[in-house]
Amino acid sequence: MGLLEDFRKAYDGALFAVEWAERGDRLGAGIDAVLKPWVRERIVRWEHSMMWCDSDSDVAHAVDGLTAIAPLYAELRRELAADGLGPHRPEAPWRAIGRIRSELSVAERPVAVRARSRVHHRHEHYILCRDEPDPTSAGPQAWEFRVLSAHPGKADAAQVFPLTVRPATRDRHGTVRVPDELAHDGVRYEEMWFAFAATGWDLREAPAGEV
Repeated sequence: MGLLEDFRKAYDGALFAVEWAERGDRLGAGIDAVLKPWVRERIVRWEHSMMWCDSDSDVAHAVDGLTAIAPLYAELRRELAADGLGPHRPEAPWRAIGRIRSELSVAERPVAVRARSRVHHRHEHYILCRDEPDPTSAGPQAWEFRVLSAHPGKADAAQVFPLTVRPATRDRHGTVRVPDELAHDGVRYEEMWFAFAATGWDLREAPAGEV
């Protein structure tokens, strides 16, 4: 069997592994609406990576990058599922998937989730993620901060706040433009900063007037 056929098996296996992780650790529909397409997009980025492999080290890079995704995703789901189990667990922190060391490019599509237990209180859940189809695009980045509010007997209601991030440059710190509605909500605003910290981003709020 050739290398391309072997890699296709690994690719199909990665998709199967994430599907199995989703069966084993079920999360709310509001969280899955972000995580399920997000993890599949990361896998698809590696689908044709064998086409640019010119050496054994290139092949190893592609195989390592592809096969790292499903275990990290499964671990994230296990942690989030455990966070909601009840009163005898520590306070749920922000969860972010670990940086995969063999990325296809330097561009990232980070995601962070905080899902506090709802056993005694209907805590809001939060998701921060980069929200653009091409993470390699230059210039300001589109992100979103999603708030999931619990409603008895119904699916979570999602409120999405768009964010604009300008990455750091040699002569200026990275900034984020925050909508007024989020900036004036103390708890959610604070959670947004914790979320950026969880994904490894060190930002400041954009100065007034900056788009």
